[in-house]
Amino acid sequence: MKELYVLTGYDGFIGQTRKPWVSIDTRAFITELEESGIKVHQHEFHEVVNGQVEIRNSLVFYSFSHRLNLQHYIRDCLLHLLALGKYTDPLL
Repeated sequence: MKELYVLTGYDGFIGQTRKPWVSIDTRAFITELEESGIKVHQHEFHEVVNGQVEIRNSLVFYSFSHRLNLQHYIRDCLLHLLALGKYTDPLL
């Protein structure tokens, strides 16, 4: 079974392109993935940064934000995963 970690903002927020201040329906998104045979783990960024979640050999899908301070926070979280060797992203 494929595994995917979905990293969200607070309260499961996943920004969208059209209206970045409005979250997609995260629960519906995850349900669709699960119905496609993907095991999904949903966590907020702070859980990863604080060591409450350990990601190993899995795909990571992450939210974005139109707020500059949150963009930096998300980037720092991903760089933290890179430093641990748990995640690779050619876009960073």
